[in-house]
Amino acid sequence: MTVITGDTKNKVENTIKEIVSKMLLGGFTNRSHQVIASITSLSLFDIPLDEENSDRDTLIYGPIIIHARVYVHLRGGDGQASDSIDLRINSVKFKFDYDTKDYEIENPDKVALIDMTN
Repeated sequence: MTVITGDTKNKVENTIKEIVSKMLLGGFTNRSHQVIASITSLSLFDIPLDEENSDRDTLIYGPIIIHARVYVHLRGGDGQASDSIDLRINSVKFKFDYDTKDYEIENPDKVALIDMTN
């Protein structure tokens, strides 16, 4: 069984939020193909640790459920509207870095956001 401290859990949550924020603000579109303009809130609902495949040096989380309240650009470019988006990340892997004595996300550019909004 892998034991996770409160500090490690907070770091994981903050790292995931940072990556999701960058992805949303980097040209992500909602189900109506409107580009995200800004994020008002980002909530991580479920961050399960994959106990079977995690160990002392590797933490694997997933699937991760995320809810975001955002503003989107209207198509004509003449304003913004609010929207809610439900997202999922299938898996995120963190490796322990012995130099910094902390867990660092592995391949952050390969994290994929899936829009689960109905």
